[in-house]
Amino acid sequence: VTQVVEREFTDEARRRWAGRLAEMALIFELTGRPDAAALARAAAGQLADAGRPAAQIPFARGLARRALEVGAEVAAGRISASEVSRQPRERER
Repeated sequence: VTQVVEREFTDEARRRWAGRLAEMALIFELTGRPDAAALARAAAGQLADAGRPAAQIPFARGLARRALEVGAEVAAGRISASEVSRQPRERER
């Protein structure tokens, strides 16, 4: 997990994720979900802190762990790679 976090959470990736999480915090706040807003805001703050190693950020570790779990499921043939693609799915008509 640590190696994946260190490889994938570059400065640019950290900025992108921090921005996404800050936006999510705002949406959570506006929709009456203060606990979720606080969690998203905290994760955004940790990612934005360049002095904090990415491997010490719970959000980054959790995301990497989940990615590895999904990769293992695909490798084992339990789920299809197309089911977990980063590409948007075609909408059914």
